[in-house]
Amino acid sequence: MKESIKTFLLWALSILLIFMVAEIWIQIPSMTKESQKQENFEKNRLKLELLGPKELVLSFSDTEQTLVYKIQPYWTIMQMGLKDLYENVEAKDIAPIRHKDYQKFLQENQLLSLNFPGILDHETWAQLLQFDLTTLPKKIPGKLLSMDLSLDKDLLVVRTDQGTFLVRGHLKTQDLLKDRVSMVYDSRRYRNYTSLWKKYGVDNMVYIPRINTQPPENIPLENKLQTMSAQVQNNLARRYLRQNIDYIREISEDQAVTYVYDQKVLRLNKNGWLTYKDGQKSPDQEDSLVQSLDAALDFVTSHTGITESLYISDIERIQDKKNPGYIFYFNMLANHKRVYRMDQAPYLARLEVQGQDIRQMDFLYQKPMETEMVQNVEIAKEVLGPEEIIDQNRSRLDPGSKSLEETLGKVKWIDSSYLELENPEGQRILKAVWAVKIKDQVFLMDMETGSLMMEG
Repeated sequence: MKESIKTFLLWALSILLIFMVAEIWIQIPSMTKESQKQENFEKNRLKLELLGPKELVLSFSDTEQTLVYKIQPYWTIMQMGLKDLYENVEAKDIAPIRHKDYQKFLQENQLLSLNFPGILDHETWAQLLQFDLTTLPKKIPGKLLSMDLSLDKDLLVVRTDQGTFLVRGHLKTQDLLKDRVSMVYDSRRYRNYTSLWKKYGVDNMVYIPRINTQPPENIPLENKLQTMSAQVQNNLARRYLRQNIDYIREISEDQAVTYVYDQKVLRLNKNGWLTYKDGQKSPDQEDSLVQSLDAALDFVTSHTGITESLYISDIERIQDKKNPGYIFYFNMLANHKRVYRMDQAPYLARLEVQGQDIRQMDFLYQKPMETEMVQNVEIAKEVLGPEEIIDQNRSRLDPGSKSLEETLGKVKWIDSSYLELENPEGQRILKAVWAVKIKDQVFLMDMETGSLMMEG
């Protein structure tokens, strides 16, 4: 009898252990899915920041506009509505519009206008943001330049380098955006802008500030690799080479340290440049811009720790039939404004990608010093206006021009920006400049003196 009881207890205990183990294995996948879901959410959020617009124009009326550089709250709300719009709009709701009708649209509507870098085709952009590709992207060819959303009517204008297109459809988040714009207008804490069309009567809707005040003080840059501790360098090596530091070979030099594991190499140079190379090649890689850019964005966001201060500045095709791919260039933003570099490498990061494999990344491991990044309105001082600077440099910017108005009519955009250069003490700094694009060239001019500092 005792043996029977003992056998029964052992059997019951075994069953209990089986259920406990089963319960553990049941719980693990759900935890993994949840963490994976959170990771995917973060990746998509960072992707939206990198691919999204870098400038926002709020048009309260025909005579009152302002530029906003801290646009993430607006962009997050708008892209949620865009997803629904893209998936439900029909072909009959999309049509090209003439330039005069577009100007009329800009004048008669309360608008929220987003300006994009003009690097990605509209369809590629929509696909990377995981929008369902229906008729909208296919009906709007060309590289995406801007979106103008009417806050009063169910109208959206999408402008590319191949035309301007009117989309009739309701944006579900339109009321939220309108409320946010109304709060800005009611606060009166914004800087007034006007269009070149309104001020000079030229056929150009580019915006310029009514009063030219800027904080043009230089912003020092911090070279992170120059002062980085050995422990932090080892952490970087582990992150890039995906291996325990005990298995990584370290080669130290006066001005650099190199880490090697298998066919992967990480080099940290005291001049600020980080270089990562991977010589291992995966077979049967699909030649896809969408997949390659997706891989580049994932790599940048997970390895550099920088997203909000980056934007994609250019994409090059690797012309190699055996090993096709793409080179992606990223540049920096400071105070949400573009930074231009006078060095031989006019970019902050360069990624060479084949399929979904990162072959090489060159990344300048520097950033503006945080204590200098706060803009104090009270220290802003009056500077030369962009049109004054254009007039001063007209013979260089637009040879053969007969008047300021003629040149202003050719301007594609004007923006306050920063130029990275080295001061006499050897410190890398950011200097405030006006950036003016005429035809296909960008000209950078000192805000205070008007002197031309860079063109290209």
